[in-house]
Amino acid sequence: MNGAQVVQSQQSKMGGLPYTLVEARVARIQGLDLQNVRRKLMESYPEGKGWTEAQVREAEKWYKRFLEVILRDGDESAQRVPNHVVDAFWHCHILDTRAYAEDCATVFGQ
Repeated sequence: MNGAQVVQSQQSKMGGLPYTLVEARVARIQGLDLQNVRRKLMESYPEGKGWTEAQVREAEKWYKRFLEVILRDGDESAQRVPNHVVDAFWHCHILDTRAYAEDCATVFGQ
């Protein structure tokens, strides 16, 4: 396999995006400031979940991995179902609509 074939192979695995663009977007995912989401989840019920700092850090790690899977897959029609922890984190992120829209634009370009 020559260099052009390797790049083409990598692009097909990354939803057609050049490998370097995918890696740049993965770095953006890792750089997202989700402090407000973490803070909200640490609040007591009914506003939050009453999670500990350790729990929100772990949830954030898995949420970012979930976003990376979506990015790397590149199939916009695919149905992805997160586990309940990732789903709770995602839902809380969505509720901060302005930050969520900005973060989506930063990562996915939309």
